[in-house]
Amino acid sequence: LYKQRAKQLKQLAEVIIKKYSGKIPDKWEDLVALPGVGIYLAGAVLSLGYGKKAPVLDSNVIRLLSRLTGIKAKRHEDYLKLLWELIPDKEHDYFNYGLIDLGALVCHYKQSRCGSCPLKDFCVQYLKDIGKNSIAERLERIYKELTYRARKLF
Repeated sequence: LYKQRAKQLKQLAEVIIKKYSGKIPDKWEDLVALPGVGIYLAGAVLSLGYGKKAPVLDSNVIRLLSRLTGIKAKRHEDYLKLLWELIPDKEHDYFNYGLIDLGALVCHYKQSRCGSCPLKDFCVQYLKDIGKNSIAERLERIYKELTYRARKLF
């Protein structure tokens, strides 16, 4: 695994030097086209490295979005499209950090800590867990509409 990663990093560096004169690209399309760069790294480089509006999607954020919205997407790209709709124009880096931290520390994969979550009143899973099914269903419809709109944009 280490040799494979080292090989990928070397290949990535060679492409960046050859194609981009040693400067890491600052456009989504260019980043995801690089060898070994996926949607997480592309979003992190743009949002956290370059300060540009871009979502950072990792397994913590996917879990958080899944529980929050009630949407069980089969592809990561569906969550990514939803995030493009939700990410604010300003302070998107804080938004990304917040989602990653919430997913890692509060909406934990083994046991979520819903009681301390600032999004619990808007969370489909939490509302279902406490028996507020009608509110959860309404929220779920809203989130699905957002996701539907996001799919039409891309």
